[in-house]
Amino acid sequence: MTLLNFQINDKDKGDENGAIRARKKMLKQVFKRLQADLLACDAQWTLFVAAAHSHLHESLLLPFPEDFVNNSQQLTIDLICETIAEVPRLEYVLQQLKLGLWRCFSPQVVKLLHTVLVLHREFMAFSTLRPCEFSELYEHLQMPAPKNSPTRIYEVMASGKVYAELRAIHTYPVRLGFYGGKLDNLYAILTAGTLPNQDEPVMLTTDIDEALAMSPAEAGWGGSRCGSVLRSVAVVEFINMPTHVTVVEDNRHVLITNSSCMQISYLLIYGQSCDAYEQSMEQPCKRLLRWVDANRYVLSMGLYVLGLSIVSQTGRGYIRSVGKTGFLFFKKCLLEI
Repeated sequence: MTLLNFQINDKDKGDENGAIRARKKMLKQVFKRLQADLLACDAQWTLFVAAAHSHLHESLLLPFPEDFVNNSQQLTIDLICETIAEVPRLEYVLQQLKLGLWRCFSPQVVKLLHTVLVLHREFMAFSTLRPCEFSELYEHLQMPAPKNSPTRIYEVMASGKVYAELRAIHTYPVRLGFYGGKLDNLYAILTAGTLPNQDEPVMLTTDIDEALAMSPAEAGWGGSRCGSVLRSVAVVEFINMPTHVTVVEDNRHVLITNSSCMQISYLLIYGQSCDAYEQSMEQPCKRLLRWVDANRYVLSMGLYVLGLSIVSQTGRGYIRSVGKTGFLFFKKCLLEI
């Protein structure tokens, strides 16, 4: 199969010729990344899109894509968002490049894909784990399997030069924690090693299920294979330096004020389709409606007694007595549980 097998026409001369050659080179590098690990590219692109769509994009899109910075060194976020809207599903990009159909991608799309998937790989690189490797990872990390199994797990090969140097020169213990936060915060942590909010420390927990509960469900990139609605948990390795790390009294939470002493090792993605997410949100309501239907006669009697309490002084005294008895009953039950 020929890779990007196209010819530069005679009319493509001078600067245009050079531009096309540079575009071809970028597309070849993008193709190589997509072919090596399409799912990893999908996750990396999804995190970038989440950061770009955040109102805090100026502090989260780090480093800034050079081709999308104006003469005043300001990020042209409108152009980035317009370009993101032009990017098709990455498997379609891969398919078109295999066929040598490169002209269907605009120069801006090529530059942005190349920046995120190739250039930013210098700061972080993802490697997709197969589902059969999940249990091996849990065993390797000496952690229990999460109650909710992730749909994707990625090993993160971050550059982390500062972190590596700190780990080499310090004798402080290295520990693992779990970070559950907004999806758009992860890109800057991974690429630039910056905290999501420089004024606030990052909180880690030793409970992966608690970290998942702290991660809000958010809309992902529409073309992502990770899912339409995403939550994430990062497995964070950190150096327990007293100057930057504070262990909370419960010994289950850690506050980190300097990102140089932490590094994300694995990223767990929990993805759902929009329909599945809506169904999961509807389940508590459906359970409530089923309970109401099953106990409609008891509820009817309760409403009748409530009516008596409104129109009768005796009824009000009676309802207070019933309420007190019911409270003591439920309190006893709860204590037994």
